[in-house]
Amino acid sequence: MTTPSLEPTKLLAEGTSTPPPFLFEFIQEKPLRGRHLLANLVKVLIIIGLTTLVCFLATRWLDLKPEACCLLYLGVTVLFGAILPPPAPFFLAIFSLISWNFFFTEPAFSLRIDTADELILHVLFLLIAIVMNRLTAGLRQRERESRQNVAKSELLRECQTALATDNTPRFLNLISASLGGTAELLPASTTPPVSEPHVVSTALNRGVENLGYLKIKFSDALHPSPKAHSLLEELSNLTSAHLERQRFVLAAEKAQKAAISERLGRALLDNVTHEVKTPVSIMLASIHRLRTHSDPRHAEDIVNISEAANRLVRITEELTLLSSVQVQMLRPRTEHCNAGELVEEILANAVQNKIKQRVKVEVQAPLACVRTDPQFFSIILSNFLSNAARHSAATSPILLQVKEANGQVIFAVTDHGQGVAETDLPHIFERFYRGDNPGSLGLGLSICREIAGILEAELTVHNRPPLGAEFAIHLPAAPPYFAKEESLS
Repeated sequence: MTTPSLEPTKLLAEGTSTPPPFLFEFIQEKPLRGRHLLANLVKVLIIIGLTTLVCFLATRWLDLKPEACCLLYLGVTVLFGAILPPPAPFFLAIFSLISWNFFFTEPAFSLRIDTADELILHVLFLLIAIVMNRLTAGLRQRERESRQNVAKSELLRECQTALATDNTPRFLNLISASLGGTAELLPASTTPPVSEPHVVSTALNRGVENLGYLKIKFSDALHPSPKAHSLLEELSNLTSAHLERQRFVLAAEKAQKAAISERLGRALLDNVTHEVKTPVSIMLASIHRLRTHSDPRHAEDIVNISEAANRLVRITEELTLLSSVQVQMLRPRTEHCNAGELVEEILANAVQNKIKQRVKVEVQAPLACVRTDPQFFSIILSNFLSNAARHSAATSPILLQVKEANGQVIFAVTDHGQGVAETDLPHIFERFYRGDNPGSLGLGLSICREIAGILEAELTVHNRPPLGAEFAIHLPAAPPYFAKEESLS
């Protein structure tokens, strides 16, 4: 089984010069050409000549009467009229009647009808010949169509089997060998095939989406008929369904691999986090004892070890939080909050003192309320403030603005640092993206993005020259009646 491809590739399959007889009319128009008429007329004359010769011999040797010759002509007309294509049966009936009248009715070798009996006999001969030819031709046509439909159904079944086994070359070879041309399966990215006299093509569409093109080029001797277009349409439906099934299979496989990868990643994250917590706790306890009993000469080393241990603690906490967010263990408990009071509460309880002293708060009044989870929101805002403090001078202020615009309440944190490199802006919230900050693990902002998705909030970042970078949280403003209730309370 070949590997499914989302888009068909260009494949060619050469067919035979002449298709099987029962599928011939599906692709071959039968225009009445002069040479075909002449060939059929020659056949009619040969049949009439042989019949006349037999009648002459029979009348001389067997004493056959003219009425018996009339029946012999009628039988030959009906027999060969069922075999010859139109309009040869009509010519055969006319020439049979003329030959019988000219050679075997009195007076011989003349075209005369003297009595009413002869007139009735001639009219009945012509009517019987024409009616019988029409009936036999209809039966033959129905039999031919039945055999063609069987052959067509067999072709479609074989093509469906080939597609079901992802055997695209066999599918194209079946079409080419059955229809006597060259089959091509073109990808959707190619230019639509140009209409040509001996080319039939159709788009492989599923709904409004184009999956490619199925094209058959016939030899110059074959002229595609309306049946060819109908058959190609059915083949294109089979191909479209096959390509769509391939796409769904690939999407399912991709989703399954992504789910397995995500599950393994979460398991690895949980194990690493769990294994790191214990040694870090031991390190912090040991550092605390060393600070009280160690030689002052080692104070700087102890500080460095303490900072590294605290960084490991922070990384462990971020990994734990990220793992909880990914498995959706954290459920938001949203409530209507006054934006200004929410900021004051976060600054009082969730921000370090050395950072809080640098924060300058500007709150627009009046200000709508927001519906959010204060604890989750605190994680995002605290992270923005910590980043602003880390990437700016220790004495520079950090601006925290709360304002309302376009039905949203915006919490914007602006520092006085160098800003974010333009190449980093599109990737700043991606997991493990560190940009020009090799000392970071690249988890903090990605966690903020995950939590913002839970809160249905939007995070943005851009530079604000001559200041530094501005990180903002956009929350939908609460409806007016909620805001009114909040203000009354």
